[in-house]
Amino acid sequence: MAVVRAWHDALNRGEIDFLASLLHDDVEFGGPRGSGHGAEKVRDWARRAGITLEPLRWFQRDEDVVVAQQARWRDPETGVLGSPIDAASTFRIRDGLVQRVVRYETLQDALTVVDMDASSEVPPTSVTRANIETQNSTHAPAFAIADLPYVGTAHELEGYLHGDAHASVILFNGPPGSGPRLHRHPYAEILLVQEGEATFTVGEAAFEMTAGQIAVAPANVPHKFINSGDGPLRQIDIHANDRFVTEWLEE
Repeated sequence: MAVVRAWHDALNRGEIDFLASLLHDDVEFGGPRGSGHGAEKVRDWARRAGITLEPLRWFQRDEDVVVAQQARWRDPETGVLGSPIDAASTFRIRDGLVQRVVRYETLQDALTVVDMDASSEVPPTSVTRANIETQNSTHAPAFAIADLPYVGTAHELEGYLHGDAHASVILFNGPPGSGPRLHRHPYAEILLVQEGEATFTVGEAAFEMTAGQIAVAPANVPHKFINSGDGPLRQIDIHANDRFVTEWLEE
């Protein structure tokens, strides 16, 4: 169980090398879009998939573990995580390493494959984090921004991965023309421009912002921004939630 928990933690923090260290060299892996073998292929998948898997329920019998999850994917342009989708994965553990991991669209599908049912569920309080040291410094009191997951134009910090902080942060650094399309969150977002110029839309209001200015997007209010200047746009976006929850309103 500790190995499976460590696998989730490493995937969600973007610790690809540590993730690979938890796998047999010839690990079997698969999902709705295909399957394969080998730790290097899992490493490549984790690096390009932009996926996080939050464990919700745990089931275990002998060497098999099933985890009900919420899956979210990062937008390749903005790096912001999308809305959660239910999923489940099966794990086979041998000699303290993951020998097989397969993702399914439903929990029932995953349980059926390994011949489990509700009687195999493990209380979440008994699933502790692995006593395994990672190579990443993000659990230290201080760490480099470069250690955070990075996709597209931003580094990201989700509070639940860092000492149960009750906020999350996007460190945006994008070229002219970049920025997220219209979206909203079920919590407030505070946006602080550090460098450059941006055009913001919050609800019915559209306005320009420059370095040293702050905007607030209230909970459930649609908003977006674009770098409307000639140079980079650097800003800090503070989400009043311990993880990103985003509903995209434009294609």
